[in-house]
Amino acid sequence: GQLNLPDMFVRLIFSLVRTRVAPETFYERDAEGKPQSTHYDALPVDFTAAVTVGLSLLRHTEFRTFNVVNYHHEDGVSLDTVADWVESAGYPLERVRDHAAWLKQFEQKLRAMPEEERQHSSLNILGWLANPHPVKTQHPASSNFQAALARLNAGPDAPHLTEALIHKHILDLQLLGILPERAVADASHDVAIEGS
Repeated sequence: GQLNLPDMFVRLIFSLVRTRVAPETFYERDAEGKPQSTHYDALPVDFTAAVTVGLSLLRHTEFRTFNVVNYHHEDGVSLDTVADWVESAGYPLERVRDHAAWLKQFEQKLRAMPEEERQHSSLNILGWLANPHPVKTQHPASSNFQAALARLNAGPDAPHLTEALIHKHILDLQLLGILPERAVADASHDVAIEGS
């Protein structure tokens, strides 16, 4: 059977590993053209699932809403950090300064992959990657979520995205046979673009 990766984050990790190219930054640059420190608002799916179940079981008599977010906005963990962690897992990346040039090269390499691998890739979410992401200065309020987390088995705090988590995603992809088992894949696994 064919396995499709449902999570755009895991698809991005797979695609970075397979194409070996990343933008110098996934984000808008500052006025001097330098990459900026920012935060990627994501939570591990097992944590999010546990929180969803836990929140549904809490007794309440009122209407409640929760912004289920990674509220560690000052941790400096961004998609750029994720690319660094892909490299620390043994997959060197060529960093392309111009975002549009990176996207073109990235898409060409994704399209050059076998069909089954394209199904696991970021091809269907290129719109999400088409432009540098804005650097967020405002974030959704999360006080209700943080207060509820203190009462849940999944809490009492939201986890940070970590290098170990990115390495685990890569290992999981290897164990599923979606990525080669060797950290630095042999030439037969590299995606080439004709004429490059």
